[in-house]
Amino acid sequence: MTLKDKLMIYVYRKGNQIEQEERDLKTSLRLSALDNLDHYEILLHRIKLQAWNEFIKDLYNIVINCK
Repeated sequence: MTLKDKLMIYVYRKGNQIEQEERDLKTSLRLSALDNLDHYEILLHRIKLQAWNEFIKDLYNIVINCK
């Protein structure tokens, strides 16, 4: 399997995982006692940043392991 194949598989899986986590988070926050929209937006932004950081770390590890 080439590096391109590994990266494409990883990006596809990670994208699906992030989308599902975002849907779950939105549902959870809507059902919770959080009625402050600003708090909701801040939490959502932090989750997106965390997901992006995890994505970059995983991507780096894939590239390093393929050398």
